[in-house]
Amino acid sequence: MGAAPGAAPSADLSELIALIERQQAQLLERTEAAAMWQTRALMLEERLALMAPQSLPEAPGAPQSPEPPTEASTARSSSATWLTPRRFWTIAALMLVLIGVGVVQVTVMVFSMAAQLTMPW
Repeated sequence: MGAAPGAAPSADLSELIALIERQQAQLLERTEAAAMWQTRALMLEERLALMAPQSLPEAPGAPQSPEPPTEASTARSSSATWLTPRRFWTIAALMLVLIGVGVVQVTVMVFSMAAQLTMPW
């Protein structure tokens, strides 16, 4: 209690700053771990979707269905397994990036043309 009044807030402030830095480091580590586990889960989901049987297995005593799969049902099942949510969002993100790059290129072209038109000859 004999310390100067200005020294105590400074020490408290430095402790708070150290605490915030530790928590930020922990948050970064946990965020990286969560991203890794989410990526692994998506990869496993894709593997399971590819390995899943096209139809449910029937009971041992149940009669076999005489209907062979039609071309339409085969097309539906193959497209359903190909376009997983992860692939959809990846394609959507790539399309947005391509659109953004195109917009930037058009903007640069328009500004360069405007600059050339305003230059005295």
